[in-house]
Formats: sequence, structure tokens, C-alpha cells
Amino acid sequence: MSDVNVILDKFDDFLNPILVKELRQTIRAKFFWILLYLFITFQTIFICMAFFEAGVKTHSSGEEIFSFLLTTLLMIGFFSIPLYYGFRFANERMEKSDELLYITTATPHQIIMGKFLAGVIFVLMIYSLYAPFMSLTFFLSGVEIFQSLFLLGFSFLFAAMSSMVLLAFAAASNTQATKNLFRTCSIGLQVIIFSFLYNYLNWYTNRYGIFSGENLKMYFGFILISLFVTYFFYGTAASTISPEGSNRLFWIRTRFSVISIITYLITIGFFHNSEGSIVWGILFTIFNSVFLLIGVSEPFDYSTRVQREVPKSKLKKYLMFPFFTGTLNAFVWCFIMQIFITVLASAGSTKLAHADEFFLFIFSAFLSVGFYALLASFIRRRFFSNIATSSTWMIGVIVIILGIFFQTVSSVFLQVFGLAIFGFLNPFYAFNKGMAPITSSLVMFSIMMFLHLKVFSAQYLSYMHANKNG
Repeated sequence: MSDVNVILDKFDDFLNPILVKELRQTIRAKFFWILLYLFITFQTIFICMAFFEAGVKTHSSGEEIFSFLLTTLLMIGFFSIPLYYGFRFANERMEKSDELLYITTATPHQIIMGKFLAGVIFVLMIYSLYAPFMSLTFFLSGVEIFQSLFLLGFSFLFAAMSSMVLLAFAAASNTQATKNLFRTCSIGLQVIIFSFLYNYLNWYTNRYGIFSGENLKMYFGFILISLFVTYFFYGTAASTISPEGSNRLFWIRTRFSVISIITYLITIGFFHNSEGSIVWGILFTIFNSVFLLIGVSEPFDYSTRVQREVPKSKLKKYLMFPFFTGTLNAFVWCFIMQIFITVLASAGSTKLAHADEFFLFIFSAFLSVGFYALLASFIRRRFFSNIATSSTWMIGVIVIILGIFFQTVSSVFLQVFGLAIFGFLNPFYAFNKGMAPITSSLVMFSIMMFLHLKVFSAQYLSYMHANKNG
């Protein structure tokens, strides 16, 4: 008996305490039991109706029932459970109740992993509820067991990815405004991603068949990318809840740099056409533009803790500068990444008729977002200094919306006189033909950089003089 206790004690040391806490709260919550009984009842009624009508169904009745159950299961795993854990974590962040977690020896990565595993186990429990009902579809024709298991595993992977993405967004919801924004955007984001994945997979399946060579390549690419996305947002969430004053962005920037290269190689390896490189370039330009908006929300000065982490060697200081937390550091890193993204995307689209224009498109769009990000920073420092620096990105979003609105309204009146001089205020102006978009974006970005020259110079000197004496 003592040997068993020793083994159990050792097992307890490896068990994540946050996972235990989350599972205990989940089982005690009404949401768990409502979801449990609701969908057991739903499946029972649906399967009974399906078997009663099986006599008048075609030979593919089993496949139709399985597809309906799988779609319902994917919606629960992709929507309900991730949103439940995301909203709950957002409430903890806003109420500062998550700070109690730091009383234990759990690290930020262990906290996020515990919450993520709790969500994954919840999804697995729902999947186990569906298993007996799905097995009944094999009594009807049109269902293959290997195909069914593969689709179940594929849908589970996307449900797990959805849980991690929403946890990362919830980690940033430490105020009422960001919490409301998270709730609105997360639902919209889930709908967009689910619609895209569902329609795209349906199109590919109908065109090539589920287990064709083309589809297997697509599945493998999606699996790799979803694993990288899950891993990246895991680190992002852990970095977000790290104590203030730490170099939070180091993990995110180093991993994003590596992931961008790996996903590019996957893209050109599995999609042997220019469209794959174009999609990759546009997606990573969007990601990089988001990092630019986040960058202006970083501090203009370095905490004592960050200063101690600055390398003593001058060469290492230059090399590590883009990976440290700070507004100027963020802009340098984003600018280097955008050059890298543009060059790789353009190199992969050489067969395209207008590859040179594509190069200008994505870079001018990035500069337009950079202009708005710096404009938001300027507005906050000059007119709303009482607003926290970490909320600058929200001002940036408002400024972008107002810029698009002003450009749209002004163009209606000015076109009457044959003028449209405010086109550059719309970020989508970057996708017009010619050199005008890149020129206007570069000029406006340069003006805002000049207005920030004094602040950026002080931040650069502060970084270079940090940790000189150890």
C-alpha cells in the first residue's frame, strides 16, 4: 500500500494544479450539465428519427446522418466550449482574480497549459458522448470507419486550436473595454474561421475526394499549420499574463520569425503555384500589421528588470534590439519582418503576371497601418496622456475606422470637382495600381516617424546604455 501511495504522490507532482482547478469548476458549473443533457437528448431524438426514416432513404443515409452529427459536433467543439473557457478567463483577467494563481509556484506557461488542457478534456468528453450515436450510423450504408475516425480527429484538432486562440485573446482582456471587444471580436472571428474551413474543406472533398493525393497534401498542410498556430498562441497567452516589467515580447517575436519561415516552406512545398505564396504573403502581412498596432501599445521606457536582461556586448545589443519590449523595438522588428515577408512572397509569385505590383501592394499596405499606429501614439501622448500606453492600439483601430469613413465621405464630394486627394487615408488605397499608393504611404509614414524622432532617440539611447556596468 505504501508503494502505491509513493507512486500516487509522484504522479501528483506532475499533475498541473490549474488543470485540476479548471476541471473542478467546469463540473460544478451549470453550463457543463446543460450542454451534456441537451445534446444527449438532441442526438437520441435525431438518431431515432433517422432510423425510422431509413427505409425510405437512399444507400447513403448513413453518410448523411454521420455528416450532420459531425457538423454539429464541430460547432460545439469549435464554438461553445472555446467561447465558454475564453469568456471565463476574460472575466478572471478583468476582475484580477487570476493574480491569485501566482501565489503558487505555477509559471505563466503552466497556467495557460492547464486552462488549455481543461478545454481539450471538455471537448473529448463531448466527443465521447457522440461516439455511441455515431457508431449507430455504421448499421446504415455509406460510412467507412477509417474515414470517420480521420474526420473526427481532424475536427478535434481544429477545436483544440480554437480553444488556444480564444485563450490568447482572453489573456489580453484585463479591462472592461478590452473584455467587451474580445467578446464581440471572438464570436465574429469564430464564425469567419469556421465558415472558411467548412466551405474550403467541402470544396476540396467534392473536387478531389476525401483520400485523394491532393486532399492528403492539403490535410497534412492544415495539420502542420494548425499545430504551429496552437503553439504560437500558447506562448502569446503565456507572455501576455507574465508579470509587468518583464521582456514579454521576446518569446513571441522569436517564435513568430521561425514559424513564418516554416509555414512558407510548407506553402511552397504543398501548393506548387503562385497563389499559395500570395495567400501566405497577405496573411503574414496582416499578422505583422497587427503586431505593429500592438507595438505602439508597448512602453517607451524600459523597466529595471528588462534593463538587466539587455546584453553587455555591443554587438549582441544590436542583434537583440528587435526582440526586446519597447515601441521602437517593435517597429524595427516589424519593419525587418515585413521586408522578409515581402521578398519571400514576391519570390514565390514570380510566375504571376504582375509580381512587381504585388510587392508594392503588401508593403504599401503595411506602411499605411504603420502611419495609423504612429498617429494613434501621437494622439494619445498629446491629447489623452491619462490613457494607459497599453490601450494605444484601441485608439489605432478607431483612427483607422475614422480614416476610412472620412476618405469615403470626402471622395463623394470631391469627385464632383474631379478631385480625390484623401485616398491615402484608406488603408485599402494601397491596392490601387501605380506608384501613388507606395509613395503616399511612405511619405505619411515618414512624417509620423519624424514626429516621434525625439521619443525614439531617447528610447534607443536608454537601451544602449542599459546594463553597461552589469
